[in-house]
Amino acid sequence: MTTTIRTVRRMPGKPAALLPGGIALASAAAHGAAAVSTDGPMAWGMAAMGVLCLGCLVHLRPGGHGPRAATVHLMLMCAAMTLAHVCWLALLAPAGHGHAGMGSAGGAGYGPQGHGPAMLALMAFELACMAASSAALRRLARCSAATG
Repeated sequence: MTTTIRTVRRMPGKPAALLPGGIALASAAAHGAAAVSTDGPMAWGMAAMGVLCLGCLVHLRPGGHGPRAATVHLMLMCAAMTLAHVCWLALLAPAGHGHAGMGSAGGAGYGPQGHGPAMLALMAFELACMAASSAALRRLARCSAATG
């Protein structure tokens, strides 16, 4: 009877335990879509970031570190990827001191026809993933405190 009660108490934590995996898959899909929609180094960079998003799933496998470790890993990866997007966006901005920067030739840079808006959208998505993983971490803490 005690096992049944413990199982029922843990049920509310199941969605929170699955949330890091869903967020990681959504982020990988967003980076995959960005990789397909562009070409050259940007496509390879987005594809690599999409693969890096899947690193959080390792903790959710049977015998892994569990959903709490996956959620913390996800939060750190979202922060690192947001920083990487900021740096990449700075590289795409036109050079201001006379050199032909990546963003100043052929519309391949920051402008509306370039990669800037897509990069800003991915940064917003990464920040939303970080907020969702923070909420999942709080939910996991509440569920583990309730089950003892």
